[in-house]
Amino acid sequence: MTTAEYHNFLPSPFRRVAVHHYDGYAFDEVTHSHDSFQFTYILEGEADFAIDGVRHRLEAGQLALLRPGVTHHFYTASYTVTRAYNCYGGIASREQLGALADFLAPWVKNQFQIARLATGDIEALVNRLLESKTAPETSRYATEYALNLQILIALCNAILAEHPFPLVPDIPPSIVKSLHFLEKNYASPLSLDKLSEVSALSPSRFSALFTEAIGCPPMQYVHRQRINKAKDLLTFSQLTLSQVALQAGFASPSYFCRAFKAATGFSPAAFRRRQAQMT
Repeated sequence: MTTAEYHNFLPSPFRRVAVHHYDGYAFDEVTHSHDSFQFTYILEGEADFAIDGVRHRLEAGQLALLRPGVTHHFYTASYTVTRAYNCYGGIASREQLGALADFLAPWVKNQFQIARLATGDIEALVNRLLESKTAPETSRYATEYALNLQILIALCNAILAEHPFPLVPDIPPSIVKSLHFLEKNYASPLSLDKLSEVSALSPSRFSALFTEAIGCPPMQYVHRQRINKAKDLLTFSQLTLSQVALQAGFASPSYFCRAFKAATGFSPAAFRRRQAQMT
């Protein structure tokens, strides 16, 4: 398998981007899930997503959009060459993602969506993305970020053309306020009472509104944010595991290790080694 990675930039809406080239049979090492949306677009060949033990076939020109938390396994056939574009992108607040949050929100409550897209733009954009790997480093990351935005927009436009649906209302201001607070204070001790106080709502009302707007309960969202921060620190810093746990907001290194493995399938040390091999 040949993989071109584009995860050296982390501005929203991207967390990790990769273009995979599989020659023959390949599969994910472990069944896993992500705490963000996953776009997988098949450029050539075919592949299967196993979701809840059921395989769903993807062919060239098809996109799979998985919501956060969907447990899945990815397979390619032994008799074909498969090329795929993968993008993990979060859905947080409208403040962070703009109209993209409105666009993705209707799929939050579904496991996944598979769509055949009538677009010739994506192949050309991905080829330009691959070519950018040889560009001078001073301009490379800006070029890659711009191209990935164009690919994401092309995917969204193609989905809208094939599968139109109404946009959802804006996230309530009280929930946006709590999201801004969380962005700055995820590493501090947090509770449902504290977050509802920031939003000037009762705990029960805040929890209901937050879950409806974001797609998961408030404290589950806090946990995801802390895991995300830990992933970034493990990938892009030389901090010890104890320092990572502290900066990501976990009460102790031992709890951090248990929580991280439960969320990702890897211990923090194994995740760091894996990221180092992929970079």
